[in-house]
Amino acid sequence: MKIAILNGSPKGQTSVTMQYVKYLEENFSDHQFKYFNVSNQIVKLEDSKEEFDTLMQSILECDLVFWAFPLYVYLVHSEYKRFIELIFESDYVKDFKGKYSASLSTSVNFFDHTAHNYIQAISEDLEMNFISSFSAKMYDLLAEENREKLNYFFKEIVNTASNNRRTSKRFSRIDKKVLEYNPTLPTDQPKIANRTENILIICDYYDSDTNLGRMVDRFKSFFTQSPELIDLSKEDIKGGCLGCLKCAYDNSCAYDNQDAIRGIYEGKIQQADIIVFAVTIKDRYLSALFKRFIDRRFFKTHQPHLVGKQVAYLISGVISQNNNIDEIIRTSTEFDQANLVDIIADEYNDMAVIDELLYSAAKRLVELSRENFIAPMTCRGVSAYKIFRDEIWGDLRFPFRADHIYYKKNKLYDFPQKNWKQRFINLFANFFYKVPFIRREIQKNMRKHMIRGFERL
Repeated sequence: MKIAILNGSPKGQTSVTMQYVKYLEENFSDHQFKYFNVSNQIVKLEDSKEEFDTLMQSILECDLVFWAFPLYVYLVHSEYKRFIELIFESDYVKDFKGKYSASLSTSVNFFDHTAHNYIQAISEDLEMNFISSFSAKMYDLLAEENREKLNYFFKEIVNTASNNRRTSKRFSRIDKKVLEYNPTLPTDQPKIANRTENILIICDYYDSDTNLGRMVDRFKSFFTQSPELIDLSKEDIKGGCLGCLKCAYDNSCAYDNQDAIRGIYEGKIQQADIIVFAVTIKDRYLSALFKRFIDRRFFKTHQPHLVGKQVAYLISGVISQNNNIDEIIRTSTEFDQANLVDIIADEYNDMAVIDELLYSAAKRLVELSRENFIAPMTCRGVSAYKIFRDEIWGDLRFPFRADHIYYKKNKLYDFPQKNWKQRFINLFANFFYKVPFIRREIQKNMRKHMIRGFERL
C-alpha cells in the first residue's frame, strides 16, 4: 500500500511528529511511505501551479492519506491550514473521493481534540473515508507501552483501508447558504459614546464590498469615535511560526524587527480595552491568514494575551454548523483571561437581525468594559490552566523559562497540596468520617453542611 504522509510541521523532517511516522515506517516496511512536507513548502506551492499540480498528483497516486502534524494553538499549523485551503481552491477536490485517511498529532494533549475534529471534518468534506486519529504526547514514543498502542493503531488503519471497510461519518455537510448582507437599520440610531474606551478591530481581509467589510463598517458607525481597524492582509507578516522556540527563553521571536506582528500585539492589542476580530471562515476554520496571526502570538508562549479585555467576533460564514470553531473561540478567550461578549455571523436570512446583533454587541462591549467584567472560567479555561501549570512546572520548564517566570510571578502554580488548611481538614474529617455514628450524623445533615459557609453572606 502506498501511504501519503502529509507533514504538517514547519520544521519538515526534523519534527517530533515525523519521528513517530518514521518509527511506523520501520515497523510496517511492507508498505511504501511517501513524504510530503507541505507546511514548510507552502510559499512554493502557492506561487507555482506546476509545483502544486505535481504534488497533488503524487498524493493522489497513494491509497491512504495520513495527516501527521504537531498542534499549533488549538489546531494545525497555519501553513498546513493554507495547504488545505489550496486543495479546496483547486480542481482536485473530487479526486480525494473514496480514499482512506487517518491522522496523527503530537502535543501536550491540550485541545488536540479540536485539531483532530478539524482534520476529520476536512476529510469528510473531501468525501474520504476517515478511519481514526491518534493523539500522542510529545515523548510518548519513548515508552514501550505507547509504541505498542501506536503499532496497533496503524495496523487497524492499514487493515481497514486494505479491506475497503466502511467508516462512519461524524460531521454534517455545511449546507446553509449565506446571503449578501446589506444594513437595514436607520443610520440615525443614538451613537455609543466611547470617549475613554479604546476599541480595536482586527480583520483578516477587509473589503467594503464584502459581507465582512459591510459588517465592520456598520459596527464602526455605531460609535462617537470610530474604532481603529487593522487589515491583516495589508500588514507585513513575513511568515508563520517557525517552531524554533527562540521565544521560550525570554519571549523574543526570530521575526523580531522584521515584520508587524510584535507591534500589533504589544503596540495595539495591549493598549486596547475592546478587541473585535472580524474573520472569514474558509473550509472548517477561520482563514489561514488569521491562523498565521494567531500562531505568531506564540512569542508569548503559554501566557494569556488579552487579560481584562472585552472581545467579540464578527464572522463571515456559517458558524452554527461549525461547532469546532465556536469551541476554540470560547476556550482561547477564557485562557486569555478576557470576556467574550458575542460571536456574530452573517448567516441570518434577516438582515435586520444582523444589524440588531451588531448594535447590541457594540453597546455591551462598552458597558462591560466600564464595569471591568470578566466572566468566570468554565471547564475550558480551568482545564487549560491546569494542563499548562503542570507542564510548565514539570516537563516544559526547560526550555520554557519565560513561562516559568510568568507563572511564578502571577501565582499560577496553585497546586492543591499547597493548601495546608484544607489538607488538615481532610485528614481529620476523613478520620472521624470512618466512625459509624459520626458518619450517620454527617450524612443525615449533609444538605445543611453543604450550605453552612453561605450563612455568613
